[in-house]
Amino acid sequence: MKDIRVYDFEFNLLCIMCDVTSVQWHILYDDVGTFEGHFSLNDEISNIILSHRYIVITQGENQAICTGKIVDNELIVCGRTVNWILSKRVRPPFKSKDIFGENYTDPETILLYCLEKGFTKPPQIDDDGYEIADSIDEDKMVENFIIPEKAGADKLTSHFWRISANELTKLCSDLCKKLDRGYRVVFDVVNRQWVFEFIYSRLNNILISTVSKTAYDMSYTEDMLGLASGGWYFVEDTEEDGSQAKWHYIKKEDKKGIYAWDCVMNVSGISEAEDTLKKKKITQSVEAKLRKLKYNRDYFMGDIIPVYIKLGEYELLKNYKVEGIDIQMSQNECYEQPILKPLEDGVIS
Repeated sequence: MKDIRVYDFEFNLLCIMCDVTSVQWHILYDDVGTFEGHFSLNDEISNIILSHRYIVITQGENQAICTGKIVDNELIVCGRTVNWILSKRVRPPFKSKDIFGENYTDPETILLYCLEKGFTKPPQIDDDGYEIADSIDEDKMVENFIIPEKAGADKLTSHFWRISANELTKLCSDLCKKLDRGYRVVFDVVNRQWVFEFIYSRLNNILISTVSKTAYDMSYTEDMLGLASGGWYFVEDTEEDGSQAKWHYIKKEDKKGIYAWDCVMNVSGISEAEDTLKKKKITQSVEAKLRKLKYNRDYFMGDIIPVYIKLGEYELLKNYKVEGIDIQMSQNECYEQPILKPLEDGVIS
């Protein structure tokens, strides 16, 4: 088991934790993951952990910000993956056309703009809650927060907007789905920086299967509870004619008769409603604990991997994307279980 290292937010190494009982990592492709570590009591290390509020836990390439501590007959440290720090910056309501003009822009440009306004060039806010143009709030500026250069992306076919405030984690997830990318924030100890990175998908020719003995405890799940072809949402409209709040309806696909299913969405506008309705579909997932294959060696977050499913008479060979990873390490059990989601056109045989 790799060492557990503990740093403060200034990248200073506080301690190395060796008396590890168990560690659990839940890491996600486009959202915030979790960490939980159980350690034997050590007076010196327990004192370090309890006396520092802002700490980062690392184990190899896995990293988490500590968000909770419990001490009884052992020391328990709970955390969130480092991209959780994005939830501590909020973007007020905005419309992309008010920022970038009438021509449609791309989701990458919008995302990098939101990160800039959140960390590297946060604006000052007046007493009414409005941003002061061309101002920078130096108290909130993070000089060592690194935003990537533009890689390029296709333009949107409509304007992106939010009529309510959103944490940057929510905006990152929404915009990365449009980019077909994941994201993470790296606690870069060597360069003493917080680095935002995109995660790009790539094809990987390893095969996950019980037949090839690269997996065990495999199961297949299909869920259609959330399926809908159209949906209703409620918006407080502020029209010049004084009209009141309205219910709106949008359609995702043409379904007829008994197959036309509607849903109610708790969203704040058409842009968010469109994103939410796209998620109202049949969800499919495969669970499998891996044998011989190692995360960040044989496969990586975002990889597109062929998975062969054979359960009784049912069999399928299909491409799945690694959208997360569960890692369990203890004295009794050690395994990796990727979170696998099928591609829409993922059938390869």
